[in-house]
Amino acid sequence: MPEGRVAVAPHKNLDAFATTDLDIQLKRRGVQHVTVAGMIGTMCVESTARSAMELGYEVTLVKDATAPAGGPGAYEEMLRRYELIAHHVLTTDEVLATNPFSAR
Repeated sequence: MPEGRVAVAPHKNLDAFATTDLDIQLKRRGVQHVTVAGMIGTMCVESTARSAMELGYEVTLVKDATAPAGGPGAYEEMLRRYELIAHHVLTTDEVLATNPFSAR
């Protein structure tokens, strides 16, 4: 595994922190900030972001790298909830521009 990467055991939950050692792995490495994106933003991504926030991490949600579940208006509703959960709601370009570890 490349240095700086964390492998978490497979899980069957909506939340990547639930029933995994992700929190322990991140805290062991001194991680204080997580960036979350992925499939089904109104379920899995949101659940993981909520847990991260409740566990004390600074949370960034990547709004254009996350797909909402639901019909018309789902994306806008997802973004409204993200504003309540995350410290930052950014686009992919904004994340890459502010991340010193990103490939440029």
